[in-house]
Amino acid sequence: MYQLYIMVALPKILYGIDIWYTPPHQKPGKKCCSGSIGPLRKLESSQHIATLAITGALRTTPSDALNVHANILPMDLMLEKACHRAIVRMCMLPESNPVANIVKQYYEEIPLVKHPINLHNLLMLFKLDPNKIEKLAPVMTIPERTNLFETKIAETRIDSTINELTDDPDWVIYTDGSSFKNRVSASAVTYRRGQDTPVRKPLIYHLGAASQHSMYEAELVGLVLAAWSLYTEREPLHGNCIIYPDNQEMITAAKNPRSKSGQHLIAELLCLMEATRVRLTAESPNNQTRFSINWISAHSDIAGNERADGEAKRATLGRSSHQNDLPPIL
Repeated sequence: MYQLYIMVALPKILYGIDIWYTPPHQKPGKKCCSGSIGPLRKLESSQHIATLAITGALRTTPSDALNVHANILPMDLMLEKACHRAIVRMCMLPESNPVANIVKQYYEEIPLVKHPINLHNLLMLFKLDPNKIEKLAPVMTIPERTNLFETKIAETRIDSTINELTDDPDWVIYTDGSSFKNRVSASAVTYRRGQDTPVRKPLIYHLGAASQHSMYEAELVGLVLAAWSLYTEREPLHGNCIIYPDNQEMITAAKNPRSKSGQHLIAELLCLMEATRVRLTAESPNNQTRFSINWISAHSDIAGNERADGEAKRATLGRSSHQNDLPPIL
C-alpha cells in the first residue's frame, strides 16, 4: 500500500500543483491565513485514509501519528515542498527557455499587480528572485567524444592512500575546498616527480560567503585551478599527470556532466583540459601524456593533500592569487 500511494496516488495529487495550489500563509497585518485551505483539508482527509490502509491502525488514530509510522510527510508540508521545487525549477531555466522570461516578467510585476495569479503568489511566498538563481542548461554530449582524462575512485580510504603511494606520476596536483568562518575558498598545489616542494606558487581563490557558495562549488573551483595550472605550465608536460581531489561527487560529475549546480565550472574544466591536449599535440604530434583525476582521502596524512587543505584555509581569510594567475572564469 505504501508503494501504491507513493508511486500512483501522490503523482496524481501533485500534478500541476504550482498552478492550482498556494500554501496557506499569513500575510502581514492579517489575522487569518490565506491560501488553498479548502483543498488542503480535503487532501489531508485522503491521506488519512491512505495512512490507515498502510499502517493498519485504528480509525481514530491521529493523523500526525499515522504520518510518522507510515514514513510520509504531512500533507501541508508535502504540498509546500512540491510547490517550492516547481517554482525553483522554473527559476533555474536558461534564458533560451520561454518559461524563464515569463517567470522573470511575473517577478517584476509583483509590486504592481492587483490580482496576482498563483505564479505571483509562489514567487512572493518563497521570496525567490529569478535573477539571483543559477541557471541550468541542458547538457549535450557527443557519444564519440574522446575521453580527456581517466578517473579513479578507490573503494575505501585506505585503498585511496595506497593508490596515491603506488602511483608514479610525472606531474601531480592536489586540490581542495574549504569552508571556514562562513567563508568558502579553493586551492591547487602542483608538484613534480621526486620533489617535496611545489614547482610553482599554489593557486588559491576566495569564493565568498558560505551563504552564497557551497563546498561542492569550492571543490570544482579547485579542479578548474588544477586544469589551469596544466594549461599554463611553461615546462613541457609528459608522462602521467594526476589530479588528486578529495571529493568523489565532483569526480563523477566531471566524468559524466549533468544539468546540475556548478555545470559552468565543469564546462570550464573540460575546455581547459581539451585546450591543454590541443596545445601538447601542436607542440609534439606524438605526445602521449595521460591525464587522470583520482580520489584521495582527506586528512589521511598525505603531504600534498594537507598542503592543499592549508592553502584553501588560508584563502578563507579573503586572499586570492593574482588575477593574472587565475583562469578568466574566476
